[in-house]
Amino acid sequence: MVRSDRGLGRWIGWGRAAAGLGAALWVGAFGLALADDPVPAAHPAPIVPDALRALLPASGDEAGFRPLFGQDARDGWAQSGPGGFTLTNGVATSFGGMGLWWCAGRTYTNFVIRGDWKMEAADSDTGVFVRFADPGNDPWNAVRTGHEFEIGDDPEGKEPAWRTGALYPFSPPARVPTRPLGEWNSFEFAAVGQTYVIRINGELVNVWTDPDRRSVSGHIGLQNYAEGKGAQFRNVRVRELP
Repeated sequence: MVRSDRGLGRWIGWGRAAAGLGAALWVGAFGLALADDPVPAAHPAPIVPDALRALLPASGDEAGFRPLFGQDARDGWAQSGPGGFTLTNGVATSFGGMGLWWCAGRTYTNFVIRGDWKMEAADSDTGVFVRFADPGNDPWNAVRTGHEFEIGDDPEGKEPAWRTGALYPFSPPARVPTRPLGEWNSFEFAAVGQTYVIRINGELVNVWTDPDRRSVSGHIGLQNYAEGKGAQFRNVRVRELP
């Protein structure tokens, strides 16, 4: 995420422009949440609707999942914007930015993504984007047309919806149960119809239904934020749902 006058690591909302960047900017999270760091009580515990729960795989159920990473960073993936990811021994490592490394081979509608991430530094930032249109060389297209599972934090503690586990910038997580810096964290990110579900390290942290009803089909991508503020991903896999 780029910097803005609202604080480091934020794109500005839908009408405010930063010099030379255009008017459709967004606000992304920055930093790393502390383990078991709670969001204020105004954000209730999330509940998965019964009909959706019946579609989601149980914890530990890996049937039907297939890996998203190929043999190298260009195998089925493309880079939008500056920087990118390297892929070595199954671990994707971001560099430079801000950009978007996206799975260009196909689009997805209803699905569950699972994987692991690890932050390079306390002020690292990244995110998992879903259901966005072909971004070309403009990573902002993912912001405008898709949705993001935010991985990072709001360093000033002002915006809960900027934190790890948010559906950025719409829905804050109920909790941020991340592990200490340098350790791997697991995630599960489900998208079914207009509803999105996020789990971190096995704990349900967010359930949100999009009132604006953005597209329910599109690409999957990972954000590379900035040099020295990167992240790593491994074992990223997807299972399509009815």
